[in-house]
Amino acid sequence: MGTKIDKRKSINKAIPARKKRRIVTKSENKLEKLTLTEQNKAFCREYIFDWNATRSYKAAYGIDDDNVAAAASSRLLRVVKIQAFIKAIR
Repeated sequence: MGTKIDKRKSINKAIPARKKRRIVTKSENKLEKLTLTEQNKAFCREYIFDWNATRSYKAAYGIDDDNVAAAASSRLLRVVKIQAFIKAIR
């Protein structure tokens, strides 16, 4: 029997070392990375409390017209940063 050659050692020497990836923990505050206006944050907080986008928009932005609030709140809920903020504070 011949000697066994460990191929993994020779392969590992040829591959350059990779940078270590930073592990994101749940304890890190992801909300700091999101740049939202105070009105956007107020909308998200109201939305979590009420789960009604139209009423949340009316409360956060001070709008009286239901049609305007419904259209604008629907548009806001499609914004990725708003979705991430709502998911984070849920």
